[in-house]
Amino acid sequence: MEDLDNLKDQLLELVDMLEEEEGMDLSEDHPLFRWSYPERPHIEFQLLIKEIEETTMPPNTTVH
Repeated sequence: MEDLDNLKDQLLELVDMLEEEEGMDLSEDHPLFRWSYPERPHIEFQLLIKEIEETTMPPNTTVH
């Protein structure tokens, strides 16, 4: 679980950096990061970051 907490911290730091340093409004700007690793080049990871209204989705819900 420590690894997941570390990933969570890294993602929240990324959001802070995008908002504060890059001046992004995540309710309007939706950055999409795409990458793969040499060990598994046929697997593509994607990370979309966007702000949603609190009433739109219950907390701790995963969107597939």
